[in-house]
Amino acid sequence: MREHYLRDDVWCGSDQCTECQNQAPKLTSSMDYLILDTNTILHQKDLIQNSKIKNVIILQTVLDEVRNHSFQLYNTIRAIAQDDSRYFYVFSNEFHR
Repeated sequence: MREHYLRDDVWCGSDQCTECQNQAPKLTSSMDYLILDTNTILHQKDLIQNSKIKNVIILQTVLDEVRNHSFQLYNTIRAIAQDDSRYFYVFSNEFHR
């Protein structure tokens, strides 16, 4: 059994949020947000890698599941999330209160 410590200081990533006081938001309010599930990521790799796809939220639990299925795709998504022009954000949903 694993213990989980829920935290209040995990940022949501949105520049519209007034609660978490994010100093460096990863998502922009100029467009809608996409929240991807594991199957979408695994079966739509080309779509995710398209540079026109922006403002994407990927839950940490989904990213962990992707890593279990395809480590190469996991690394690709992590690299995209590091690109500030893509507005991808990995949200630590497992630890957020």
